[in-house]
Amino acid sequence: MDVADRACTHYSYAVRIDQTHSDLRLRDTESQLKPVPINGPELYFDQGAEIASFVATQGDAHTELKSGVLLNWAPSSSAVDSYVLQRRVKNSDTVADTIYAGTENSFFDHTAVPDVHYEYIVTALYDSNGKFTGNYATTEGWRTPYGEISGSIVMSDNSGMNGVEVSLQGADGTVMRTMITDAAGAYRFDSLLYDTQSHTDYIVIPTHTYLST
Repeated sequence: MDVADRACTHYSYAVRIDQTHSDLRLRDTESQLKPVPINGPELYFDQGAEIASFVATQGDAHTELKSGVLLNWAPSSSAVDSYVLQRRVKNSDTVADTIYAGTENSFFDHTAVPDVHYEYIVTALYDSNGKFTGNYATTEGWRTPYGEISGSIVMSDNSGMNGVEVSLQGADGTVMRTMITDAAGAYRFDSLLYDTQSHTDYIVIPTHTYLST
């Protein structure tokens, strides 16, 4: 058995008689003792790439990744044609859904539900002369639950109040953030963490009292 380490490499095999270690004698001339090819199908070795690394973001509400889960993977070699990425809720018996199929090495899952932990499965597909392999790896990822609070400060005639300082406070009155209203009197506090199992209280109030005249 010839064990080769190069995937999808074609080899030519031949056989000849070595008289050095044999009592067999031939009448043929030396030129006739050339190797004789073995007839048969072409030989190949089906060794598709494995997934060398596979990582997913695991909750981050304060960066540009807060709206989903970023996944990155890398193959162990170039012996890969495409990838299939699947997802299912962690520790569930449901069939995994395919969320991506292609040749890229990364994917941003913007459909992930906040605070739901997922098992992601990526499979490297490889076709070696009609023989297919599919090596896979798994990882866990989730999206941090976050929300936003927005509104506006207006006068009695509903015109916006520009330049009003507004503070965002926790349930205990601790000031968490402040901002200034825009020309329309609008404000917005985003990337606010919350508990999906219960609730999280926030209070928004102007820093100063404004009286209309």
